[in-house]
Amino acid sequence: MSVAADPGQDMEREARRAEMSGDPMAPVLRALAGMTTAMAQIAGQIEEARQPASPQVVRQAVTQAIRGAVPDVVRAFNWRTILAATGMVTVLTAGAFAGGYVVRGDRQMTAGLRAGDETCRPQNGGVLCYIPIWKRLPASESGK
Repeated sequence: MSVAADPGQDMEREARRAEMSGDPMAPVLRALAGMTTAMAQIAGQIEEARQPASPQVVRQAVTQAIRGAVPDVVRAFNWRTILAATGMVTVLTAGAFAGGYVVRGDRQMTAGLRAGDETCRPQNGGVLCYIPIWKRLPASESGK
């Protein structure tokens, strides 16, 4: 059996044959023929949509999107919006610094892993403190 270019044509031919012979199923076959043709067209459009768009089409789509969005963006930039955004950034930054101070206190943050407790000793009338930090981690027992 050969595959027709349009499967709806075969179904349409069978529907005409059924009508000529007085078959009561002819309207159903005609409806199926229409549905089959529509489904074939949809399948072709889906296949066409899977193909990559040409650079010209992409360029036009981006240009149209930008042209549509620019007026709204420009309208959004008024003094009230700018001041509100600046205020929010300032409050969030101050909150982050305050939260860090509450959590950490006035201890200096160090990068690395602590190797022991802080040690302090008097020096030149003041107190000098050290925090031992691993420069290179020791080999683990499981790695030997």
